[in-house]
Amino acid sequence: MDLFDSSGRVDPSSVPGLQSWLRRVNQVVEFQVLAGPADSEVEELRRLGYRPETVVASDRSRLAWEEFLVEHLKGAPVSREELRVLVQARELVHEYMDVFSDLLAEYRIDLWRAVGFDPCRPRSGRPGMTAFADRVPSLRIAVDLKVQLFRNHSKPWKVNALHDIDALSIAVPYCHVVVPDSEMADLLSRSDAARRSGTRIVRRLQDLPDALAPLTASARAGGSAGVGAGWVDPGEAFCTDMQTLRATAPELSNGWRVSPAAGEDG
Repeated sequence: MDLFDSSGRVDPSSVPGLQSWLRRVNQVVEFQVLAGPADSEVEELRRLGYRPETVVASDRSRLAWEEFLVEHLKGAPVSREELRVLVQARELVHEYMDVFSDLLAEYRIDLWRAVGFDPCRPRSGRPGMTAFADRVPSLRIAVDLKVQLFRNHSKPWKVNALHDIDALSIAVPYCHVVVPDSEMADLLSRSDAARRSGTRIVRRLQDLPDALAPLTASARAGGSAGVGAGWVDPGEAFCTDMQTLRATAPELSNGWRVSPAAGEDG
C-alpha cells in the first residue's frame, strides 16, 4: 500500500512516522484479505456482485472430477508410472487448458511437432509431453501430490485436499520454507517435491522461527535494505486493528491527516 497526493506518490521518508504507519496499513490489509468479509459487509458486497456460492459450486465440481478417477481406477487399476501420466494429462486439461491453449496460439506452436508426435506411432508424443509438464513447477507438484492420494484407495478425497494442493503447488517451488499440515508434509516427503525445489518443509509451527532465522540473517548479510520494513519489524506487534491505524495516522506537511477509511475527508 502506498500514499498518493495530487502530485503523485508520497515518499514515506519525507513524512515523520509515515513509513512505519504504511507498514501497519499493509498488515491490516493482509489480515483482512485472509479473514474475508465480516457478516455485516456481505449484503453490500452482494449488491456489488459478491457470490461466494460460486466458489462452493466450483469446489464440488473439482472434487467430483477427482472422485471420477477414483471410481475408474477401482475397475481398471494401472501401474504407478501409468497413473502419473494419467494424472498429468488430467491436470493439464482440467486446470491449465485455457492458458496452455492461449500460449500455443500466441507463440504459434504446433503441439504435435513440438512434442514429436507421429500419428503412425502410438504414444510417440508421450515423452515430450510428460517432459514438458514436469518443467512447469506448480503443475508437477500438484501431480506428485495427487498421485500419492490416488494410490491410497482407502482414503476419500476432500475439498480441503484440493485447497492444500492448490496452495502447495505454488508455495513449494517459490518459497524457502513451507508449513503444511501433517498429511501434506508426508505426501511431499514421499514425492520428493520439496527436496527437488530446494524448499524446507516445517511440520510444526513452533519450529518456524528457527527456520526463518538464517534466511533473515542471509538477507541482511546480502545488503538488503530495510529487511522486514515492508511487513513487520523485529519486536513489533502485527497490526490487525483499523482503530489503531486511525489513532496513529501521521500528519502531512499541509496539515492534513492521513485517513485509512475510504470516503473520509483528510
